[in-house]
Amino acid sequence: MKTQTLDQIENLTRNFAEHYRTCESLFEAKRRELEALDKKYELSITRETGHLRAQFKALFTAIQSSPELFESPRTHVFHGFKVGFQRSKGSLSWKDEAAVLEKIHDRFGKDSIAYIATTEKPDKKFLSILPQETLAELGITLEEDGDKVMIKDMATTDKAISNALKSALQEVAV
Repeated sequence: MKTQTLDQIENLTRNFAEHYRTCESLFEAKRRELEALDKKYELSITRETGHLRAQFKALFTAIQSSPELFESPRTHVFHGFKVGFQRSKGSLSWKDEAAVLEKIHDRFGKDSIAYIATTEKPDKKFLSILPQETLAELGITLEEDGDKVMIKDMATTDKAISNALKSALQEVAV
């Protein structure tokens, strides 16, 4: 590699500094424009999200109060949204984990490993396929079993809209 003079290094530094400052200016301009764009749409998005949540609650309540409209077929597609009822998978719960484990061991013997996670916790995935009577014998309660309201966009959904609807659903479900 050829030795450089201090003047050559100073010239290379000047060229580097010019490009560095140009990039810095471009990034700062981009940041300012994105901030302005956020401000431009923030109020409209907030307002429209409020309307969307209100409409979601109204639609949810209308579906929930009219199950007879969804007996057959259980869902309908209107304006690109599938609405109606779908079967809920439910969730398993128990009060005394040790007692449930003991009952699983007693009931299934060597096969109990299929129903118990390796951490010696009842395995909800495998227990959920058991009949409700067997679950009751084991001291397990099946919660939220049955139909639940479904409102599903048939097209790709924006995550921000999904999050707004998820929080609206939680408010309605309470």
